[in-house]
Amino acid sequence: LAALVALPLTPVLFAAEDPAADAQMLRTIYTAALTTSPAYENLRELTTRFPGRLAGSQNLEGAVQWGRALLEKTGVDRTEPQPVMVPHWERGAPESVWLGNIPLAAVALGGSVPTPAGGLRAPVIELHSLAALKTADVKGKIVFFNRPMNPAYVSTGQAYGEAGDQRNRGPGEAGKYGAIGALVRSLTLAHDDTPHTGNTTYQPDVPRIPAAALSTLAADNLSAALKLN
Repeated sequence: LAALVALPLTPVLFAAEDPAADAQMLRTIYTAALTTSPAYENLRELTTRFPGRLAGSQNLEGAVQWGRALLEKTGVDRTEPQPVMVPHWERGAPESVWLGNIPLAAVALGGSVPTPAGGLRAPVIELHSLAALKTADVKGKIVFFNRPMNPAYVSTGQAYGEAGDQRNRGPGEAGKYGAIGALVRSLTLAHDDTPHTGNTTYQPDVPRIPAAALSTLAADNLSAALKLN
């Protein structure tokens, strides 16, 4: 996985004896970066031409070559791509999740194994923590992790991190207890019908079960249906 950054540099001489001159020079650099820098346009081009740059994917390879060419246009002395070993996962056919005859907005988690060819049908059990797997009867069921991000935190990153274990480790843990599939509430504070994917990992020597993220609206609808049996 490669990150390539190009920044126009101007030779600068900082005079430690003159803090006012230092502040003025820093302000000049900030102003140039905020008003004339091509960074946002470069980011727009990168994400438009090469979306979904998963490790090992063709879009990542294209992004690396694009970034190298961009750097060379700036006149750098040398660019040198470095080979790395990474897991390789490609998204398959579009996912679908149904509650009876009602579609639920969903997208497979990165790294997920596929369902069987004909799909997967099973009872659903709603949980709000990984610890609940130890006492819940999940064998032969689809585990639905429905713990929302905490909206009270000033730092959204803290809320994201606390809720992230159900996506990162939830499917792997559920498989250990006999579940045959996993659904996870999207990690977002937005209340909409756009599912957010992300990566999940499996444990060695534990059954790997298919896993998908539900949009927050779909998660609420599924939770309400389960309450009504």
